[in-house]
Amino acid sequence: MENEKLPLTVVILARNEADNIEQCIKTALFADEILVIENNSTDNTVELALFYSEILTAIMQLKETSVLKRQNMNGYLCSMLMRELLRN
Repeated sequence: MENEKLPLTVVILARNEADNIEQCIKTALFADEILVIENNSTDNTVELALFYSEILTAIMQLKETSVLKRQNMNGYLCSMLMRELLRN
């Protein structure tokens, strides 16, 4: 049961976070769903996230500044900012 994933959705909000995105995704591997929402990055944040596309539930790219409304129907929702990585 050590490798069992928690019924949790982690939402990673990212903009120009190429230096942090990989560590952030790796830190969220305890969750059964990981979403990356990318907002107009000018660095290679998207390319680095795409490297993990097999383990990510989705990578969403915002093309304009917008307000995100989140609704969680089943389970819990954890929003994780890049610089506030979850620690064991």
